[in-house]
Order: sequence, then structure tokens, then C-alpha cells
Amino acid sequence: MVNKDGGKRNWKLDNPDGFLAELSTTLVPQRSVAAPTFTRATTATVEDFEGLIKTAISGEARFKGARRVENLLTYTEDFSNGAWANAGVVITSGQSDPMGGTNAYKIVLDDSGDNLKQSIAAAGLGIGSIWIKGDSGSDVTLGVKIDATGNSITGITTEWQRFDTGTVADMNRMQIGDRVGTFYIFGAQLEQGSFATSYIPTEATAVTRNADILSYPSSGIIDDTVGAMSAEFTTNWTDETLSAIGKLLTDDTESPLLINTDRTLGAVDGTNTHTGDAITGTAALQKMASNWGASEMNTFLNGVAGTDSTFDDDFDLGATLGVGSNSDGTLSLFGTLKNLKIWKRKLPNNLLVGYTG
Repeated sequence: MVNKDGGKRNWKLDNPDGFLAELSTTLVPQRSVAAPTFTRATTATVEDFEGLIKTAISGEARFKGARRVENLLTYTEDFSNGAWANAGVVITSGQSDPMGGTNAYKIVLDDSGDNLKQSIAAAGLGIGSIWIKGDSGSDVTLGVKIDATGNSITGITTEWQRFDTGTVADMNRMQIGDRVGTFYIFGAQLEQGSFATSYIPTEATAVTRNADILSYPSSGIIDDTVGAMSAEFTTNWTDETLSAIGKLLTDDTESPLLINTDRTLGAVDGTNTHTGDAITGTAALQKMASNWGASEMNTFLNGVAGTDSTFDDDFDLGATLGVGSNSDGTLSLFGTLKNLKIWKRKLPNNLLVGYTG
């Protein structure tokens, strides 16, 4: 490439794209020497482009992907079951539900203390969600608590809507009611994490939906002893403490780039732990990278380098690299990952500062 002044520009010195990446992905990961593997061992629901709920069969990818999630409630479509303690609520089953079936319930609350409640063991940071519609009105309120403090759902109309409760630090219940009025409810869910995912129906026991898992064979893609990687990540959380570490790239044990529960970037080589800058902001695109080699490793976030940390000179990565989570779907990211690149050489700090800036 030639600059306006006629001078030549050396891309290998000022842009990582001048170096051949051993792995380079967009929304659909591709590579010439090794194909990615996608797995998920259970069926799962997904919202399509029309807003309709579809079912993806076992092993079939959903476009957005999803982390491993457990609905901690039982009998999520049977509010007459004893799992739901009933304090004065008149309930009627067999109502039309938002999935096209007849599994919704009509609830009549004659007193402000009437409610349905299912308690669970304290489960840490979490969020609740449920479909609700009102019998009348255009901006009706219903109480939906997932801890002792509680929350009110507003904006209820006579059309089905799925509402979430917002997050709490230690969820321990789903409590519906504590208002006077007539409502229809369907599909209650409690899950760990900072945002509500697609609905998981349950009966006698809690149900776990396995994650959408993407992995690559590590051979030919990454050098354990020297290298660099970069990615772009859009968060699905605000500035709260996360419920678990999220791994961008890992063999389930060691990881050249991860996000800690306090939102700091990190890297773990099995002997040493590096901690970098913290991600802040809501749903903002984050540009991040890491490098390792010559007994040092570091991370880079939006044009800012961390402090070089001691590296034991070998990540000792296994045969399979999980992208966005461990191989079993645990420790998954809360957000959208794209433009992942890996180099089998240690790109210099100043180059990665510019690349992520």
C-alpha cells in the first residue's frame, strides 16, 4: 500500500492483519486446515426472525448460540401443583398460551396478599422471567419476586409478553401476585446469570438446557509457548459482578484469554494468573487481545495494555479448544463474540494497543 505522500507503508509493523492469522473467524467460523465442531446434546428453543418460538433439535445450531442454562423451578406450566404454595389465588388451567397450546393459567387475586410462590435454595446472582397478560387494561402491574425484596412487573396488557424481573444478588423464590386483579401466566423461569435466556419447560425436576458448544482442534492453530489472539465482544450485562468466569479460548483448564467475575480480562497458564483491565459499560463493543511468550503474558482492552505478568512459557493446551466456554458449556461468555483471531507469534504490545483501540 502507498501513502498519499508516495511512501510505502509496512503493514507487518503497524497492523496485526499484516500477519497471517492461524485462525480467523467472522460470524461463521472457518479455517482451511481444521474445521470447527458444533455440539449440543439437548433440544432447545430459539426465537426466529418473526418473533416466533421454534425448537432446534439436538445437535442443530441456533444462529445466536446459547450458554448452558438450568431452569431452577419445577412444574413451570402447572401452577396447581403442590410445588407452588397458593395463598388465596383462584386458578384455572387450560388457558391459551403464547406457544399456541393450552398450558397457561388464569389467576384471580382478590386481596393484595394473594400469591403463588415456589421457593428454591439460595442460588446467587440470577434473574426470573415469565409470560404474563392481563384480563383488561393497557398498563397493569403484577408483583413478581425472586428474593425477599421483590419487584413489580409493569406495562402488562391484554397481549402475551415475556417479562424479566431484573437481577438480584441471591435469588431464592418465584412469587407471583401481591396485587388485586385477574391475570394469565405461563412459563416461569429462574436461572443463574445476568439476563434471561430462552424458556426451558420443567415438570417434577429442574431441567438443564445444554449449551451450544463451539470447539476447534488446537493442532496447527495455536502455539502453547508463543502467540497472540484478539476478539470483539459485546456484553449482555452491566457493571455488576458476574456469576462465573467466562472463557474466550480454553482447553477447560488453561486459558490465554478470559473474563473474570469482576469483569477484568485474565489469562491462566496453570502456574500463573494474569489480571488486566475491567470491562465497563452496557452492551458496548469491546475490543480485546492477549499475547504470550518470552516468559511474559498480557491482555489488552480497547487500546489499553495491562501490565506484563510472568508466563511459565507453556499454556500446555489440550487437543481441543473451546471457543466461548469450556467443552461442556460451563464458564460461558455472557454476550456475543466475533472476529476471533489467533497468531502463532507474539505480536508486540504497542501493536495490540493500536489494534484494539
